[in-house]
Amino acid sequence: MDIDAFQLSRIYAQGWNDAKKLLTDGELSVDEIQAASLNPHRSAPAMARWAAGFEEALQSRTGPATRGGSSWRPTVQE
Repeated sequence: MDIDAFQLSRIYAQGWNDAKKLLTDGELSVDEIQAASLNPHRSAPAMARWAAGFEEALQSRTGPATRGGSSWRPTVQE
C-alpha cells in the first residue's frame, strides 16, 4: 500500500498527539520498547513516521507551564 504525503503527515501528528497525551497524563519517560508497543502502524513507512512524531513530541516538552495556559496563549495572571 502506498502512503501519500498527506497520510504521512497525519500519521506523524498521531504520534505527536499520543506522546503529548502521555506527558499530560504524567508519564515523563518512555523507553524505546514502550514507544514501539504504542505504535499502531505495521507498514515500515507509517511506523517510522509515527515514531518520528512521537519522539519529537517527547523531546520538545512544549505545552502549558502553568495550569490553564498553552504554548501560544499564556495563562491569565491573577
